[in-house]
Amino acid sequence: MKSLLKLSSIAVLALVATVAQAATINLSPVTVAVTEGNSITLAVSVDPGSDKLYTVKAALSYPADMLEATSFTFSNGLLSLSQPGYDSMGNGMVIKTAGVSGGFTAARPFGTVTFLAKKSGTAIIAVQSTSLALNNQSKNTLAGTQGSTVVTVAARTVTPAPTPTPTPTPTPASKPAAKPATAGSAANTQTASTTATTTAAVSTSTNIAATAGAGTNFSPWLVGGLAAILVAGIGSWFIYRRRTGI
Repeated sequence: MKSLLKLSSIAVLALVATVAQAATINLSPVTVAVTEGNSITLAVSVDPGSDKLYTVKAALSYPADMLEATSFTFSNGLLSLSQPGYDSMGNGMVIKTAGVSGGFTAARPFGTVTFLAKKSGTAIIAVQSTSLALNNQSKNTLAGTQGSTVVTVAARTVTPAPTPTPTPTPTPASKPAAKPATAGSAANTQTASTTATTTAAVSTSTNIAATAGAGTNFSPWLVGGLAAILVAGIGSWFIYRRRTGI
């Protein structure tokens, strides 16, 4: 029984030692909110645990229908490894690999990755089990839960077009009131009165002339003849005076 207890204790201590030595790849922030059409940037870091790491391969998954990985930038001091299977970005995966000359034993930045939000909803960016944290013996020391970020994408707010202000309809000008019929009647009455007066005057003058002619027995021909004789006589007299010098 004592031997069994001793073996169990040794197994537990070995498990604790293994967990204590495990390396992790973390993402920050762990939650982020963004609006459709905007971008977010996450920081990727590596904690070597109790071991010394030389090479790190970070494999991140994301929903390609909601997010699009647009760029990745390594932190200073890392030597990137651009080989098939170790360096790719797209189709729902970001894979980046780099090493540190001489290794590192303390948590350090690995790089930054930027995503474009394409559709509203909730998306999870997570470090996959295919990631690696290699020590000087090329042993993968990653263990346990790795980093992840929950992204909440809000729908883009559509600003409605402003409603045009209706142009007021001009009020038609009021028509001037018609003049009373009495004014026209008065003018017509005055015109008629003037015409009647003129007609009466002409008629009166004609009657007077007719009366004067009727009161004399002279014929118009006789009057004209007398006038012609008178004019001829006066003219002869003037001619005679000029010749005689009278």
